[in-house]
Amino acid sequence: MKKYDVKYVIGDPVYVLLDKKIFSSKIESIEVRETKPYIELVKNEYVNKDGISVKYLVLVKEVKYETGGSHQSFDWYDQDQVFNSKEELIHSIN
Repeated sequence: MKKYDVKYVIGDPVYVLLDKKIFSSKIESIEVRETKPYIELVKNEYVNKDGISVKYLVLVKEVKYETGGSHQSFDWYDQDQVFNSKEELIHSIN
């Protein structure tokens, strides 16, 4: 089995941008996909990509009911959309 160097592990607290607001959550699952290396145009500059994409499943909403149950919503975020501090997320926007 291959091992991949991922930025976060399951259970890590993280920050994401959700509806233009900073949202604190945690990593619930990790998806790693491996494809062929490719070249991507980023801000008028070509960048070599290794073909490995990492996505994190993040809890984005939880509603708790008086009866004791709850409803949870999750969403997948690319590795460059997930941060370990508010400051790091804010810096990435500017």
